[in-house]
Amino acid sequence: MKITITVLAGLLPILVTAAGAAEKTCIDCHKTVISKRVVHAALNQFVRMEHGCASCHTDPHAKKKGALSLAAPVPELCFMCHDKTKFSKKNIHPPVAGGGCLACHNPHSADAPRLLSQPVPFICQNCHPDKTNGKHILGSYGFGDNHPIQGRIDPSRKGQELGCASCHNAHSSQKKNLLVNDEAGSPENICLLCHSKVTVRPTI
Repeated sequence: MKITITVLAGLLPILVTAAGAAEKTCIDCHKTVISKRVVHAALNQFVRMEHGCASCHTDPHAKKKGALSLAAPVPELCFMCHDKTKFSKKNIHPPVAGGGCLACHNPHSADAPRLLSQPVPFICQNCHPDKTNGKHILGSYGFGDNHPIQGRIDPSRKGQELGCASCHNAHSSQKKNLLVNDEAGSPENICLLCHSKVTVRPTI
């Protein structure tokens, strides 16, 4: 008599027969979910053994027709691993407030860092088409649009490129406009994260 049990090997469920022959893993049928450059840590073979497909999908094949069978609805599912306090500060990015994690992130794998469906700044410009140059930084002070927003090293974040996240937290912030200088030790003026001296001090 053939006996089938489910075990974890390399974090992905494997069906094993009494004879010990491995049959199929989730990825044998769902190869595309880990086909991109950055793979969600919950699916990565180096994370703790209790993680894996089953940490989000409870029993997707319980019925004849496959289903997502999520362990909890999004965003509660995401908060099972990600600290909710970082997403619930005084000012919350509208997609986050609406539970729209998947508006920006792919839950399995992506070619952009942080599982983003597109790289920054392009993903931000989908909703903020008026922020494609530096005018929103300096325009109100009569300095035009020559403040860089990409293509340079970020002075405040070692090894990272200057971009939207240099000034804005994509999830939530204690500051209006989702500014990142709400952490302990940050200067009150966000410009001072990069500039040692500023001649005009905006009230942000």
